[in-house]
Amino acid sequence: MPQESLLPLLNGLRILIIYDNFYTLGSLCFYAAPYYLIKGGDVYAVLYSEHVYRNAKKIYEYVSKNYPMFSEILNGINVVKIGVNDDISFGKPYRFINENDNWIDHLTELMENVNEEDLIALFGFSLLVPIYKDDAPKFFLRMYNAIPEGVTVFCPYYKKTYENYPSDFIDLLHDVVFYIRRNEAFLDQEVYTLEVLQGLVGVLKPMSINFKIEKDFKLKRI
Repeated sequence: MPQESLLPLLNGLRILIIYDNFYTLGSLCFYAAPYYLIKGGDVYAVLYSEHVYRNAKKIYEYVSKNYPMFSEILNGINVVKIGVNDDISFGKPYRFINENDNWIDHLTELMENVNEEDLIALFGFSLLVPIYKDDAPKFFLRMYNAIPEGVTVFCPYYKKTYENYPSDFIDLLHDVVFYIRRNEAFLDQEVYTLEVLQGLVGVLKPMSINFKIEKDFKLKRI
């Protein structure tokens, strides 16, 4: 499957991305964001916790300095921060939600009002499982029930959390489950594998795609 044909297949789906390193995840996000912005939708990056916001800010500063052609793309992304400090110093500041003030109510209200052609990327939400434990599925279900049909959802999920807190519930909330990882079989090259672990019938069947990350963050299939 050519890389250009993958993203259109994901329109309107809810996608779980299991990742084991931030570089690969960030490259995949930089690859996807321009596609959704160009096709006319709004992109919402929802950042849960001050820690995740701090990491995202560092990535923004690095990319803006070293890849200025991406600044316009990054500045067009609506940033929703869930934390304790209302500072949003990159992207397009859209909403601050105090995590000590019924944050789930405010977030679900926001999600109810996005449009069908939009993209929501949920960063840091794998933290809900170790923090809220048995209540985490309830929070996930409230969020996903609030999202209108047709909105594309990307939910990156840290591999160690996925393994340490196994739950079929997380898988079942999503139409497609990807696993993105470094491919150690290519000893002399930095090659990654995007594996489809689960997909709706007629959408994506189980498969693996090997790719390299180009300097402009494009994915080159191997």
